[in-house]
Amino acid sequence: MSWLPTLFELVAGLGAELFLPRAIEGRPLWLRIVLVAAWIVLAFALATVLLLLLTLLFALFR
Repeated sequence: MSWLPTLFELVAGLGAELFLPRAIEGRPLWLRIVLVAAWIVLAFALATVLLLLLTLLFALFR
């Protein structure tokens, strides 16, 4: 089982709840699309970094 989908859902979900509603409110449609796409890319990158850090920690303390 991979942890990446779970971490991605956690990071993306928190961002979607906390950051995106205020960021896209009152913006044009094209900017909303760009902001949501940027958040998805950022969330995937953050989840990947978290997965790598967790893997490193587990490897060090094994």
